[in-house]
Amino acid sequence: MFYGPLAGIWAPFEQLMTKRGMVENIACIDDPYFDEVGIIIARDMVKNPENYYKTMREAARYELSLAWGIFPPAQYIYNMWWPWVQNWYGISWSGWANMSDIFKGIWIDPALKKSMGY
Repeated sequence: MFYGPLAGIWAPFEQLMTKRGMVENIACIDDPYFDEVGIIIARDMVKNPENYYKTMREAARYELSLAWGIFPPAQYIYNMWWPWVQNWYGISWSGWANMSDIFKGIWIDPALKKSMGY
């Protein structure tokens, strides 16, 4: 048995835990089925999204049916921030693309900060 850090099963465009050579492939999966899936999703992601999503759904079912992993709940993570930091609710990751998007809506309330003695 192996217990490791949380890793995504799928990014919107890439195989993580099922592709040979990926760090996230902690089960060392070496299945030709996923080689073919990688080719299909790379080909169809933009040109044929309907088939891309169909392939992703089928691959997810196949992956879960083989039970390479038992995925327990993730550990608790606590995020804390000052009350004057506005429009942030503890999100620390928004996905692979545009990871800095979570910072675009955050702002500081200087009046509140000053009223609290800072």
